Amino acid sequence: MANPDTGFDTPSARDEAFAELERRGRKVVPVLIRRLEEVFAADAAYRARAAAIQDAWDAWRDEGHRLSAEHGLLGDFERYRKIPTQSLPEPLAAYHQPYELEQGITEALHRLGDERAVPVLCAALREPGCVLYAARALRDIRDDRAVPALLDAAAMTADDDYPFGPRSAAGPRRLHRQPHRR
Repeated sequence: MANPDTGFDTPSARDEAFAELERRGRKVVPVLIRRLEEVFAADAAYRARAAAIQDAWDAWRDEGHRLSAEHGLLGDFERYRKIPTQSLPEPLAAYHQPYELEQGITEALHRLGDERAVPVLCAALREPGCVLYAARALRDIRDDRAVPALLDAAAMTADDDYPFGPRSAAGPRRLHRQPHRR
């Protein structure tokens, strides 16, 4: 019978990895939890660093606007800057969010069904790429500790809370019908 994900008769590397994790059983759960926490921490650190760099550049730009208003657009106002251009941090290299890794670990924890994974699965509900996988895992694990996080996730919408939601690419959702223009 063909694999529904790949269409081939042979199992995918992902299927084989899940089978091996299931064969090893509950002893791999702490390793998976730790790895998922590391991935989430690295992502949070990148976002914090990116925000700090953006703040520095925004302050420099705002200061430039203020100085150009005071000294004119063609004025040499570098000497008046409190934030020297040379002090600006380099922009960060493009970041690849490891959604596939996050999803794979979340799905593996789901398949293992261990209650020890509940806290990290609750954290996964805040990650756009993991929310569905984590919600399914928590649904099947049935631990009361997950209820508040599941309710918070249920209250979120792609437009408001997830930067990579399905509607964010299409622009904001309109709440009221716009008049038809001719």
